[in-house]
Amino acid sequence: MKTIFLNPKYWDWLTLSLLTLAILILTRPQAPAVFLLFLIYLNILILRLRFKHTTSFLFIDALLVLLFSLYWQPALYLLILVMYLMARDEQWLFTLIPLFIITLFRFNDIALWLMVLFMALIATLITLWEETLSDHVKTVDGLRKSLYHSERKHHNIIEEQNETTRIAVLTERDRIAQQLHDDLGHELTAGLLSLKAHHTLLKNNRQDENTLSEALKRIENATSQLKNTVHNTKPLETYGLSTFEQHIHRCKLDIEYHKSGQITQLNPHLWPVLNQTLKEALTNILKHAHATHVRVELHKTDHVIRLTIENDGLVKPVTKHHGMGLTYMRNRIETLGGSLSIQTTRQRFTLITLIPLGGDQ
Repeated sequence: MKTIFLNPKYWDWLTLSLLTLAILILTRPQAPAVFLLFLIYLNILILRLRFKHTTSFLFIDALLVLLFSLYWQPALYLLILVMYLMARDEQWLFTLIPLFIITLFRFNDIALWLMVLFMALIATLITLWEETLSDHVKTVDGLRKSLYHSERKHHNIIEEQNETTRIAVLTERDRIAQQLHDDLGHELTAGLLSLKAHHTLLKNNRQDENTLSEALKRIENATSQLKNTVHNTKPLETYGLSTFEQHIHRCKLDIEYHKSGQITQLNPHLWPVLNQTLKEALTNILKHAHATHVRVELHKTDHVIRLTIENDGLVKPVTKHHGMGLTYMRNRIETLGGSLSIQTTRQRFTLITLIPLGGDQ
């Protein structure tokens, strides 16, 4: 029921019904022919309201009323219904024609003029309400569309971060497998062959201390290689920090680098964002600033990780093309609940990234 009352069409039907009832009470058609014509015309108006109509059709209806009024003058009351449909179509200028006809033939009919005023008021209110309702629907649709795109963007960024973490895992796994194959595998194979050779000599009642020594040496080397491999195996946290620092060391800029806090305990899924932010920022400095000194600071507290990148170059205005990387960085950071801000002075350009940490950090 609530949905029905919120539909402007419902109020159109109600208004036309009230106007028709008032016309019947005022005119009181007695002749069967008059009443029949009255009903036929009402059915025509119902069809106009039910289906899409044009202003030209309403003028035809008004012409029918004029012909009807030649036989029965009170039929001019029916022009009010035509005027209502014109007003609902926001064709207010065309309503002047039926109004002129009413003024010409029934100027002193107070009841008729009261109905005209009622019709104009209701038509105006419903039209304004319908426009407001349409604006609200467009606004809600726009918000839904924006929410959908934001959720899709969030989903894509999370997938990209997961893929980066997965690639890091596979890279480290491949490095370990390669090292085991090249170093540990080679030493174990050589040691095994030496032991087999020594065993063959023992079967033939012969001994060769060099063969046994070689086997022991190979096994000791394999043990040492295994310890080194385990020691050099990087957890994801260390791998992310190593990649971060490689960006700094490889950059052709004078970079002052500081880190503080328990950086190695940072959650692995944050490193792809920090690394991409650092890489994009350093690339922008190389391309768009005449920097002689860059300062990079990575600071971790119990609640937040802060990355500050500062340079002393003269920063050029950021064009739309150059700003796409910055926008992309901001989207990735905001996906994690963080923020990216820029502070500029005449000789300083500072990029500050803040990302909140969970309770397990």
